[in-house]
Amino acid sequence: MANIQDCPGFEPLGEDVKAARKKRRLSRQEAAEMVDISTVYFINIENNHIMGN
Repeated sequence: MANIQDCPGFEPLGEDVKAARKKRRLSRQEAAEMVDISTVYFINIENNHIMGN
């Protein structure tokens, strides 16, 4: 898994996703289901962890 520091400009994504989820009062599981991804992957996005190739 790559660190967010390895991807300049990507930093705000996790913060934005988390803020939007909280604004809609959704759990991480509910939000993940809405976009058809696993809860673990969704949590990684919120925590600014991304999958490396």
